[in-house]
Amino acid sequence: MRKKVFVRRLAQEAQLTPAVAADQIDAVVTQLLLRLKEGKPAEIPGFGTLLPGAAVTFREEPK
Repeated sequence: MRKKVFVRRLAQEAQLTPAVAADQIDAVVTQLLLRLKEGKPAEIPGFGTLLPGAAVTFREEPK
């Protein structure tokens, strides 16, 4: 899911403006990344746990 779609869905579900929804998503991602950089796992309830380790390479889906 692209960030734009995620922002729109969060804004609708939580009755937020798109700008506030984007800020909230950025804050969550930042905190997850900080935990991983500290070498700690980052749990996302309902999704699983991200574990620190080797870098992962992401590829964009074909358009």
